[in-house]
Amino acid sequence: MDLQRLASVARLHLAELSSEHQTEVLALLGAELEVTGPVPAKPPAGSPGAWFLENQVRIPALTDEEWGLVEPVLKALDSGRGPKQLPKRGVLEAIFLKARTGMRWEDLPERYGKPASIRQRWNRWSKSGTWEQIMAPLKGAPGDVPPLLPPIEMRGRLDPRALIGHMAAPGNSVPVEPLWGPRGFDMASLDHAMWFHRPFRADEWFLYEQESPVATGGRGLARGRIYDREGRMLVSVVQEGLFRSLG
Repeated sequence: MDLQRLASVARLHLAELSSEHQTEVLALLGAELEVTGPVPAKPPAGSPGAWFLENQVRIPALTDEEWGLVEPVLKALDSGRGPKQLPKRGVLEAIFLKARTGMRWEDLPERYGKPASIRQRWNRWSKSGTWEQIMAPLKGAPGDVPPLLPPIEMRGRLDPRALIGHMAAPGNSVPVEPLWGPRGFDMASLDHAMWFHRPFRADEWFLYEQESPVATGGRGLARGRIYDREGRMLVSVVQEGLFRSLG
């Protein structure tokens, strides 16, 4: 159930409960946000991040399809001056990464090449007008915006009693169906854990890989791994759930 539908159902049926029971239901739900770092500084003038902000352009992921649109432009426009040994796609990916994260040139991953050479290529492209022509085929492409918000950690909890209906309401429970919608089964989270392996920004793109290795006896186990754009594993997740028939 998506959050908008859940909120609509809750608003409708919570009004049918007494104030005491409303308080008890809401006490089972909780969420909080914590700002864990400083607000990102505005990208300095002349930087890739500043260009994307000023032109209101999203930062592409540079998929194979997008690279196929840009590569002919680079071959036609770039005279070959400067660091020829740098693959042009790698240079573009490095520039996009800097714009996306705000990191310093010298902190770019080594696989892209020497940061000074990448910076030199950016300066030449941006001052000659080549950069606008490179970006023209990517106009309207999906992507990210330069970081404007600080890193945020979100924590939440959902008491299993909110799902299985075990509460001190009339009849010893708040019926599941009025709160969560009609269905023939219900479920609850029994336990879960998350392990954070390295620092990361919460406003970046992530890949969440999930699997369920076993489900038996009314219980199911789920495991998940969260990766960043560089393929580094950031977080490990394990959760056990309980399923039961309402019939």
